[in-house]
Amino acid sequence: MEQRRPRTRSHAHALPARQKRLRILDKEEVATLYGRPRFTFEERAHYFSLSPAEYDQLQEFRSVKSQVSFVLHLGYFKSPAYVFLLWTL
Repeated sequence: MEQRRPRTRSHAHALPARQKRLRILDKEEVATLYGRPRFTFEERAHYFSLSPAEYDQLQEFRSVKSQVSFVLHLGYFKSPAYVFLLWTL
């Protein structure tokens, strides 16, 4: 009975041995996408101010931790920079 050779990957598309991950974004793009947003004082006042409807929704959360999380997420998603990042991915 003939022994079968184990299948091996084609080396035509292999990455160099020391490069373990494919790099699509440079360091600045990764920082922009995954880093904390940097807002000016005016932007913070605008994005993190709550409308009456948002304030009513905030009251639905019982713990302060949940309320803070709600305000932070809401302000972050109000940011046009975040919306721009979504459309450029």
